[in-house]
Amino acid sequence: VDALGGAFNPGSIGLRAAAGAAVDAVFADPNFNSGEGSLALFELTAGDFVVEVVGEGGSAGDFRVSVFLPGDRNSDGRVDVGDTAAAMAAAIDQTIGLNAVSARMYRSLGVNTSTPLYNAALDADCDGEVSAIDAEVVAHNASSPGATFALAPNAAMFSLPENSALGTILGTVEPRQLAGAANLQFLLTPGGDSDAVAIDAASGELTVADPARLDFEVQPQLAFTVNVTQTGGAGETIPVRVNLLDVNEVPTVVADALTTAEDVPLTFDLANLLANDLTGPVQEQGQTLNVTRFDANSTAGGTVVDNLDGTLTYSPPSNFNGADSFTYTATDDGKTAEVSDPLAADATVSITVTSVNDAPIGGADADTTIVNVPRILQSSTLLANDVTGPPDESSQTKKVQSVSPDSAQGGMVTLNPAGTITYFPPTDFIGEDTFEYELRDNGQTNGVDDPQSTQ
Repeated sequence: VDALGGAFNPGSIGLRAAAGAAVDAVFADPNFNSGEGSLALFELTAGDFVVEVVGEGGSAGDFRVSVFLPGDRNSDGRVDVGDTAAAMAAAIDQTIGLNAVSARMYRSLGVNTSTPLYNAALDADCDGEVSAIDAEVVAHNASSPGATFALAPNAAMFSLPENSALGTILGTVEPRQLAGAANLQFLLTPGGDSDAVAIDAASGELTVADPARLDFEVQPQLAFTVNVTQTGGAGETIPVRVNLLDVNEVPTVVADALTTAEDVPLTFDLANLLANDLTGPVQEQGQTLNVTRFDANSTAGGTVVDNLDGTLTYSPPSNFNGADSFTYTATDDGKTAEVSDPLAADATVSITVTSVNDAPIGGADADTTIVNVPRILQSSTLLANDVTGPPDESSQTKKVQSVSPDSAQGGMVTLNPAGTITYFPPTDFIGEDTFEYELRDNGQTNGVDDPQSTQ
């Protein structure tokens, strides 16, 4: 809860409350509600509120404590657009007064200038005038719910980090009316949040009985009572409040999935990895997540490189297709009890590398014929030393798709319907001649026929 200013006894203090917040105001004057260190507990819904304390001391009860929602002129528990306009007009009037120009301005805001512009409900700091700051408070409260107020006299107050372990000691309940008395017995009154704690009957020491109940995000304060009795004598009931301290919680990370093609590097934004991750519960959504670590090598042997521009590049292993992955660490900038306490969690990035049909690899062949004698070659002979691609494509088939019609020395080459190749040497040629053929496989890319060729 943020204090906006002011002072007690007499006076006022503004409080900005988060939803479900509890404000503990301790009054040192022993005359306040008949107990030294007595405490007023304000349980507020979200909004800007004013707690006003008026009194000069004296007998018990001489202090008057009130709480109100600035801007709520008709006490209906909310601030509407009309209240906001009235506060704005009153603040302007405080500065320039009422004249022909300001009157038109007020009427444009829907404010009736025939009645005083000052209204105590708009005076957030209770100083007798409506300032620009008061108007800001009223605007903040537009459509906000009202406040509930509860007074807990002589309450015992404890603080405890949320999620504390079973048996953690909160402290000892100290009786006031029976202070110093012997043979005291301490018992928890059933109801409230008493099931979250245990108490030592002889000493009044409180310990955690149900750690699951200590969740700041669900309930920031526990409330229960302790009955203190003296054997054969008087008794005393002590209200107890346990304020849970918000502890930074580990980020909630979600696995990511990416896809790239075989032998094709993939560049992606770090922000995209973090887009589905959370810093923690709803109350921690104002925190920031950063990628503070990642695997330089993937599980299948690929690489991950930081491009130093907010992106990473994943390169799959050569000729690899299938499932691959790497992990990264997401770290928040959270605090525990207002002290920096960053926490981290690891997430997995799964990468599907889709198959791409590679071109077959041909091997050089050699054969012999005599001058002016054609040579018939079997396709199987030429294909014997050719491969369809990487080892994962070894199940593919291969064939001679075509041949160059002319050899390097002017001979002729034909691909016959039967699949044989006939080489006709140049007339009277003696020496070395060459020709090329097209080698083709029957591979697929992502299940779609995608035959590749090489010469």
